Formats: sequence, structure tokens, C-alpha cells
Amino acid sequence: MNIPRNTRPRRRHGEIRLLEKQMRPEVIERCLQFLDVVINQIIYQENIYPSNLFQPRQMYQSLVYQCIDKDISSYITLCVASLKDLFSQQLSDMVSINIIRNCQISIILRRYLIELHTMHDPCLRAIYDNTKQLMNQLDQIFSQCIQTIKQIKPLECSNYTKGWT
Repeated sequence: MNIPRNTRPRRRHGEIRLLEKQMRPEVIERCLQFLDVVINQIIYQENIYPSNLFQPRQMYQSLVYQCIDKDISSYITLCVASLKDLFSQQLSDMVSINIIRNCQISIILRRYLIELHTMHDPCLRAIYDNTKQLMNQLDQIFSQCIQTIKQIKPLECSNYTKGWT
């Protein structure tokens, strides 16, 4: 019985292909910055905190909202920073952001799954020698992701009046 060596699905057209050597600090930092923006946008959009705690800013060719509350902002920054080692060691390529109702039993009301895939392929060594090209492509993908998130309607909080986390 033949078992294929590589059981990973084939790369889809348009997916970024990165090498382990190309997971440079600036790429990781760009991904972490994006996750910070996404988390802030989701918290704003889902009305987790009052809208007066957020201020608009332009990122990824889109108007997004950044929390201005020091405690909330610090917590988000801490959560995002905790991912740095996981990304740099390529131990994770997905982040799940869950909206839960925390009563006696936690219930996941909505899950946002952000996938940051990397590929290890020795044939691709020269593809992204140009860091600016890679950063531009990352920003375009991040922009598309933000646009997709912004199209999602917030949950009806009248059904879940207590225990948002």
C-alpha cells in the first residue's frame, strides 16, 4: 500500500508561499499588527464594548476601529504579542477569535478563524527576495480579510444580554 509522502493539500492559486527562511521578523510583525487590527475591529463590530471606546483609523485601505481604552488595548496587545514566538517557530498558522457568552456554561456564539499559512518548499527560495513585494501582497490579503469581516453583521445582543467576553 502506497502512502503519499506529502499529505498537505496543494497550494491554491494566489496563496502566498513563504519559506522558513523567509519568515523574517518584519513578516511576523506585519502579521501581528494585522491581528491587532482585526481583534479591535471584531470587538467594535460585535458591540462587545461601547462604541465611544473606539476611534476610527485608516488601515489596509479601509476604515477600521481601534480601542482607546488603556486596559482593553493593553490586553489585546498582550494577547497578540503572545503569538510572536508561536509564529516565529512556525508552531501555529491559525488564530481563532471567539465571541462567547459566559454564563454557567460558556457558549461560543461566533468564531472568526484567521489562517496564516506558510509553505516549506525548497524550490521557492527566490520567490520573495523582494521584501517590499511580499509586504504589499500581505497588505492586499489583509485588506481583503478586513473587508470580509466588515460585511459580517453583528450578533443580536438583545438575545444575550449578560456575560459577553
